[in-house]
Amino acid sequence: MTVGRGRRSRGRLRAGWLGFLVAVLFASAAVAQPASDDDDPRATRRAPPPPPAQTRPAAPFFAPAPPAEPLPGTEPERPIPPPPPVIAPPVFVPPVDAPPPVVAPPPVVAPPPVEVPPPVVAPPVDEAAPVVTPPVVPPRRRKPPAVRRARPDAGAARARPPKPEPSVPDHEPFLKLAYRGFPFVQIGATSAASPGVALPEWFNSLSLDFYPVSSLVRLGVSLQYGWGGAGDMFVAPSVSLGIQRRGRVTPFVEALVGGGYMQRVQLTANTHTLYWQFGIDAGAEFYFDRRFYGSLAIGYLRPINGLFQIQSNQQASFESVYLNSWSLKVGIGL
Repeated sequence: MTVGRGRRSRGRLRAGWLGFLVAVLFASAAVAQPASDDDDPRATRRAPPPPPAQTRPAAPFFAPAPPAEPLPGTEPERPIPPPPPVIAPPVFVPPVDAPPPVVAPPPVVAPPPVEVPPPVVAPPVDEAAPVVTPPVVPPRRRKPPAVRRARPDAGAARARPPKPEPSVPDHEPFLKLAYRGFPFVQIGATSAASPGVALPEWFNSLSLDFYPVSSLVRLGVSLQYGWGGAGDMFVAPSVSLGIQRRGRVTPFVEALVGGGYMQRVQLTANTHTLYWQFGIDAGAEFYFDRRFYGSLAIGYLRPINGLFQIQSNQQASFESVYLNSWSLKVGIGL
């Protein structure tokens, strides 16, 4: 720029003047100093002159530099124009709608005056004339209108599935209390008409049956206690296995086997014996409602009674008595 060039020219002029003054001072100092005697051979030996007093050189004089002149071929400095003024952008202010003019409500018009009817003057009452009271007619009661119901579509009624009948109970046979009766024989008692034939004896028993599996296949466990007419008694658990068809009437067929203890009464002594049985029952269970039922079964039963006896020769023997008989079993359960 033009300003930088002017400053550089002024600095050069100052440096030139300063070098010129320094050169003049060094030249004047060299001329004023005398030559040494050692250089002259003809000079006589004499005391050296006192050293000249050292003086400080005068401070250099800086003359004010003349105003810098523009170098040839350069343009004079031009004043820097001021920056253009900053113009703020216009702010857009949206126009505000003027509120609608307030319209005064219409004037209130007073209603027209209501004409007051003239007062009703009652006719004069003749006290001598009889007072006739009109008959009171009761209001008639109107019947409510009949509501016509839409008849169901015949096709939709046919499409409805039939309601399932409660043929299958909610609970299969699970627990039962039953009575069983069957004929058996006595031990040590024979008939007079036919010697060697044991007398018959009727046995009664009560059992509690439990069925842990009760579907198409039924598995039961029972405990029974029985007694006879001659004072005999027995206790025997048993197991049964069979099939059934569940329903309001549940027919079944099952086989049973069991064994236990039997006490026989002979004259005044009691004999302890073994007892076991096996057989087949066929019957049905009839449900009174969805849970409780009654049971009836008839079957084949073979009770066997085994006992140890001591012969006259002091030898023990085991004998058994059995009978192929029938049985009747009834009970109730849930």
